[in-house]
Amino acid sequence: MSTVVMEQLERDLTSPGFVRTQRPAFLGALSSDEVQGVRQDLWFFGNIKAARSAVPAYLYVSDLSFVIPPAVLIPERPAWLAGWRPHLREWGSTGVEELCFSDHEKFQLLAHAPGPALLRVIEDARQTLDRIAEPASVVEDSKRELHRLWQPAHAAAEAEVYLDAPFSEHPVHCKSLLYTSPAGGPQLFVGQDPSALARKLGVQSQLIASHDAMVYPSQIHENLYLTSMGPPGNLLAFANWLKQVSPAAYALWHAQMQSSAHYQSGVAYHFFASGRQFLGYFVALPKTARRVHSAKEIRAFLGTNVYQDPLPIKRLSAQRMDEDYLVRRNLEAEVPDLRGLQVLLVGAGAIGGFIAQNLLQLGAGGSRAPKRVVVETAKILKQAGKKSATRSLALLAENKGMLHICDRDLLSGGNVGRHVLGTQDVGKPKADALCAHLKRLRPGVSVRPIATGFHTLEGELERYDVIIDATGYETFGRHVSKTVRAAGWLRPPHFLLHVWLEGRGGVVRGLAQDDASCACYDCMWSYTAGTEPRPRHPAYSDAKWNAHGDDGYATMTPFSVSAPMAAAALATDALMSWRAGNAAPRFRSRSSEGKGIHPSVAKDLSRAKSCPGCSG
Repeated sequence: MSTVVMEQLERDLTSPGFVRTQRPAFLGALSSDEVQGVRQDLWFFGNIKAARSAVPAYLYVSDLSFVIPPAVLIPERPAWLAGWRPHLREWGSTGVEELCFSDHEKFQLLAHAPGPALLRVIEDARQTLDRIAEPASVVEDSKRELHRLWQPAHAAAEAEVYLDAPFSEHPVHCKSLLYTSPAGGPQLFVGQDPSALARKLGVQSQLIASHDAMVYPSQIHENLYLTSMGPPGNLLAFANWLKQVSPAAYALWHAQMQSSAHYQSGVAYHFFASGRQFLGYFVALPKTARRVHSAKEIRAFLGTNVYQDPLPIKRLSAQRMDEDYLVRRNLEAEVPDLRGLQVLLVGAGAIGGFIAQNLLQLGAGGSRAPKRVVVETAKILKQAGKKSATRSLALLAENKGMLHICDRDLLSGGNVGRHVLGTQDVGKPKADALCAHLKRLRPGVSVRPIATGFHTLEGELERYDVIIDATGYETFGRHVSKTVRAAGWLRPPHFLLHVWLEGRGGVVRGLAQDDASCACYDCMWSYTAGTEPRPRHPAYSDAKWNAHGDDGYATMTPFSVSAPMAAAALATDALMSWRAGNAAPRFRSRSSEGKGIHPSVAKDLSRAKSCPGCSG
């Protein structure tokens, strides 16, 4: 950094009263590891002018590109910040606290203007101090960041916790397995079958210990929070904290602590829902716990180990690995996912491969609570104005979701450049290889390859809730549209979706059909006797976009991998619109930028006059 820049930076920081200083002696010299990550070692000292009083602080800058954000250090708290407060945490093992000013990603720290950037940091630190001076902020801010605040100060040394708890209205008795991770750290798996969870995550390592665990129901939807006492460190502090912040959760926990079965099984882990996350603790029960049977012995045990000499606890934050969380976390609350449905994907080529991955992430091939499936299906029927459907809701309630992938072709080398599958699958049936790929991504998912043509399925259409035509062939699109209509399948809650590329992929399109009254696939053309059908919404005005390739395959149309990815995104949006209760717009056409490409279209098509597919 030039002398001119440094002098300007020092001048900028004089306005809030901060001056350049040496690295504080009580911090010691930089370690060899720290030196590797430090580009600058700039220190400034001054007073942050909070509303209640000025607070002495250090401003530490280790990287003027601001990739590593600056640190604001408080060497000594003022009296009005007594007790535990959010946004204040120990800075390493120095005894100094760091003020975690407002999320630095909310605003840009501009490297070309370091002075104004650091002034922004100081101002934000001032606002944070004023905020945490108010007791209400302890509740509000800890609710928002409890998952992070609950973890011990040196959480890197603690186990990574993965939890797969079943859907239940009552506390669930689970098992836990503690492994050594390939990197050497501990990994804890909690669930009714923690070994299956470990396999799901591909863990192959040494088992350290096994304990029983209790997972309290996620029906307690309240967000837990911390008080001015801070995160609890022993059983008594935990009991007092839980009783204050969640009487309902405390009642469930207290009932377990009064049960002799709790001690016989040696429950060492307890996890509680907070919003959509789980936090908990580990306690090393003394050997005498397994000899506790009677109510009198329980009272004596609690008196000693909770009230007189409270057992220490190790706080843990769990990463949820249950299917409900994995699928639902990124969906809007009111939009149902695809679990529990029978989904048929026809075409496992470039478009179908990317669609299959998206379907997996939306829950296709997964199971879910039967009650929820029935309620959501009934909602769709009601929104469609139907009182009943031929397909029994009881069949949906069986909760047997499945993703069926139909394609009779083999993967070739020419497919690899625009497909989710790779060279190791060349020469294999696309349907088989794609299903194997999906199972590697999500072990336990229910996928079924069908290495035959669609014609073999036409007699069993009623088993499917959703059919997706990802073949990209007009002839097949016309055929499947006519077939489902003729069979009486096209009615709520069924859904048919065609997805394809136009020519060289400058335009991707989709057509949804959820009722026999809407436009069919053939309705995308205009029909006049004695002439070729004309597209009602042409994709291109330049013939080059429909030109075939020159690699020896006369019908091969080249397009980059971005085109099938865009088509899969369009298909995902169409599916989610339908699941939300409104399939409109049923015709979606998205255009890339380029000369000779018509603009995007999003509308419900009217049925074509004299349509051969639906007699519109």
